[in-house]
Amino acid sequence: MIKLAFIFLYLCATLCWSCGSQTKNAITQAGRWELLFDIGEVKIPARLDISGDGKWTIVNSSEEIIIDSIEWKGANFHVKLPLFNSVLDGKIINSKLLSGTWSDHSRDSIYQIPFEASLKSFSEPKANEDHVYSVVYETLFSPNSSKDQTPAVGLISYLDKKTEGTFMTESGDFRFLEGRIEGSEIYLSCFDGSHLFYFTATRFGDSLVNGVFYSGKHWKEPWVAHEDSTASLRNPDSLTVIENNTGRLKFRVKSLSGESVTLDSTMFKDKVTIVQIFGSWCPNCTDESKFFKNLYSKYGNKGLQIIPVAFERIRDFNKNKEIISQQFEKLGLSYAWYYGGDKTETSSVFAELSQITSFPTAIFIDKSGKIRKIHTGFYGPGTGKYYAHHTELLDMFVAQLLLE
Repeated sequence: MIKLAFIFLYLCATLCWSCGSQTKNAITQAGRWELLFDIGEVKIPARLDISGDGKWTIVNSSEEIIIDSIEWKGANFHVKLPLFNSVLDGKIINSKLLSGTWSDHSRDSIYQIPFEASLKSFSEPKANEDHVYSVVYETLFSPNSSKDQTPAVGLISYLDKKTEGTFMTESGDFRFLEGRIEGSEIYLSCFDGSHLFYFTATRFGDSLVNGVFYSGKHWKEPWVAHEDSTASLRNPDSLTVIENNTGRLKFRVKSLSGESVTLDSTMFKDKVTIVQIFGSWCPNCTDESKFFKNLYSKYGNKGLQIIPVAFERIRDFNKNKEIISQQFEKLGLSYAWYYGGDKTETSSVFAELSQITSFPTAIFIDKSGKIRKIHTGFYGPGTGKYYAHHTELLDMFVAQLLLE
């Protein structure tokens, strides 16, 4: 009887192919699943919740990414990840095991990583809030490489056998990391559809040693850190400057129709303008876009305009137009964006700037058309109080420009 019931459920699933934006899968069990992405050297964990009504949610610490597009064909599934141009394709092996491939279509070349997902047979222990120990670390990635050495600030909380946090660099942050503690070893990871991050290290006194950072299958580097509550980075407003004598900006981009247009002081006149240099593939840019959406809602009718300029990984304008337009629609952004080209072309488009070291970079222009601030990177909500502090300062700065 049990076998017949299973066959019946399987046939029901087979009959459903894209019956809606999401179809309940009657075969998999509800609960917390562990995704393991196999990059060869290690398997990078991520967390997936499947609810009783078949809804999928990717969980990175306090971040929940709700999957709103799942297509079923029998035991096979096709998941379009929200906001970013990547998918999960796979099949049900049994009620407690899935297998498939993550494909990132935002890159020029084929980029795929196989994964398995298994239903956890145990409940994750709840952290005792009284035992939370939060540490600020002065961090260095690739400490022995003059070329790749990168300073960072690590924000890590230890919660019994769990750990979570992020790393801030001068180009942004690593968003919501979550993991576990095993003896003196710590493990942190996240998967958001664009990035697949994995950090390992050994706790040794007030330091983290033997650290290894993996970004998908394409990047690996060592890192070290030691406790320092005063750890900081350079002021994000000091890293890029305008090099002409006028302090004014002029650049050429494409409109959505594909026409070449020049943006200069005539477009900035009598408006406070934020020119956002971003990419649809960039989660830090998405965090900034969400903040700018709120800023525009607050000040748009008082004279604020936002001009996003996209730089992408692939060189197909029409394909990029479709991807970015879909992302803007999902984010609920009502203002138009422009196309700058390939992500390597930022310096040629914005030739009047000293350097552009980060996606995103935001240029703040006053009502007279003069650049007043260039803000490199963006500390997103995963950085907690740092996000609150920096967004408050940016809000106050825009309000000040509007009063001038």
